[in-house]
Amino acid sequence: MSVSIRKQRTMLNKFNKIFSLYKKEQAKEGGNFNICSLLRKTNDEVNLHSKFIYELINPYGSHAQGNKFFKLFITEALELDLDDINNNKNIVNREDLTDVNRRIDFTIETAKYLIGIEMKIDAGDQDKQLSDYMKELNRRNTKYKQKKEIKLFYLTKFGDMPSNSSLGSLNKDDISLLSFSLDIDWWLSECIKKTNIMKLQESIKQYQEIIHRITGQLPEEINNKMDELIKDKNDIETLHAMTHNYTRLWAKKEVDFWNELYNRVNKMTINKKVNKDNNSLKIDLFSDKEDDYIYDMIYDDKIAEIVEKRHHNHYSSFGLFIDIKYKKHVFKIELYQRDNDYMYLEINLIGQRGAYKNNKVLEGLLKENNYSYSRKCIDDPELYFYAKDVSEPTFELFDNEKFSFYLTEFTKEIKKAIQLIEDNKSEII
Repeated sequence: MSVSIRKQRTMLNKFNKIFSLYKKEQAKEGGNFNICSLLRKTNDEVNLHSKFIYELINPYGSHAQGNKFFKLFITEALELDLDDINNNKNIVNREDLTDVNRRIDFTIETAKYLIGIEMKIDAGDQDKQLSDYMKELNRRNTKYKQKKEIKLFYLTKFGDMPSNSSLGSLNKDDISLLSFSLDIDWWLSECIKKTNIMKLQESIKQYQEIIHRITGQLPEEINNKMDELIKDKNDIETLHAMTHNYTRLWAKKEVDFWNELYNRVNKMTINKKVNKDNNSLKIDLFSDKEDDYIYDMIYDDKIAEIVEKRHHNHYSSFGLFIDIKYKKHVFKIELYQRDNDYMYLEINLIGQRGAYKNNKVLEGLLKENNYSYSRKCIDDPELYFYAKDVSEPTFELFDNEKFSFYLTEFTKEIKKAIQLIEDNKSEII
């Protein structure tokens, strides 16, 4: 049975009222201010999650609590025996290099255990990653006369299984699953209880808020009020219809963004300047590493294609490119966003046979303009489309004024890149 638009609108209005009340209450306590999210992206595995967790579980961390948080991590998060955990031989390492130049997120050694932990927030698995980690732990275990018990954990937002590619020769039973939503959240709550130092408590609470954001957890009072709205079969059917259409709404917004950006870039006055002296300029939309993706298709087909590829295919990316031909060479300018990452602007020089060329003058010019090698990250403003596992897409895109603002800012960035090439192309080639 189809669910009427009227029913969906009624339920959406009720949800909006609940969230409005929640935001008002939240504002009294500082709103969304969170030092962790101000300094780092909420899904930054290496510079946020890895560093924070390591600092807590490290007995010699700046918290000055010794083994306190380490013990809780072993017993509450990993659910392992304490064994002789009070000795001074416990070793915790972060980004631990293996003999095949992989890096294990965390390794822990106690009197009884040799532990490896691989953490994934939004990144995909690498080929044979976990099987290589298990080989490394087994290799390290050979130095002990009395062998330790090896444990390899796979930590994700919701305790998901690793891919068969990552498992390699391992069986699923060889891996223990951990989740941020349950195991890490519970451990952090226990850490807060076990210390009476307010500075520590507040810091852990702020990081715990980040965990709640990336796993979509709402405060208990909000959940209770939302639960009250779902009274019968018809209500859950309405909610299902609303959520089922969610990815399509985002795909439509993404199509609108790239189409409108294409239109704006196409109309820029600098294009006339670039095209003088028989230069040629080509502007088009593209799908990175998806040769079968055609932007020259009808609107609804574009939406369906993005739903299928971007929102279920972890590494797909979409963007806009400008080719500026000059003296049988092409300057390629690309704006694109990989799933769960920043928007990037990239400039490359392509030779007569289609190969990318290194050019010292161009490299120096790009470095002077804040490019790292051939690309720079555009993090002001930050823009994230919805995709699989994205925790906080840019909801402001659904506000018409903000939507126009983002288009204007990225059009400016493209114009700067074109101007950079136009002003210096004769010196580069």
